[in-house]
Amino acid sequence: MSNVIRWPIAAPQESTKTLRSPVKKFLNWSSDQQENRLRWQALALVVFGAILTPITILILSLTGINLFLILTALVAMEVNLVITLLALPTKITIPVFFVAVIIDFAVIITCVFSRI
Repeated sequence: MSNVIRWPIAAPQESTKTLRSPVKKFLNWSSDQQENRLRWQALALVVFGAILTPITILILSLTGINLFLILTALVAMEVNLVITLLALPTKITIPVFFVAVIIDFAVIITCVFSRI
C-alpha cells in the first residue's frame, strides 16, 4: 500500500491580511500623532477660539437666531476646549476635534439652507 500515489488537493487559503476600515486607520493614525500633541492642541484652540466658532455665531446671528443651533455650536467648541485642556492623548483629541469641526460645518450649512 505504500506505492499508492496521492495527489495534493488544492485547498483555498484564507488571506492573512485583515481589512481595515477607514475609521480604524484614522484612529491608528491619530494615536501615532502623539509626538505632535501640542501642535494638535494649539490647532484646535486656534481653529475653534479664533476662527470657526466666531464665524458660526456670526452666520447664526445674520440668518436669524436659533437657540438650538447656537447651543450646538457652543457645545462643540466647549467639548473640544475641555478635551484639549485636559491634555488627553491624541487618539482622543484628534477625533473629537474633527467631529466638532463637522458639527460646526453642519450648523453653518443648516443656517444657510434654512434661509433660502
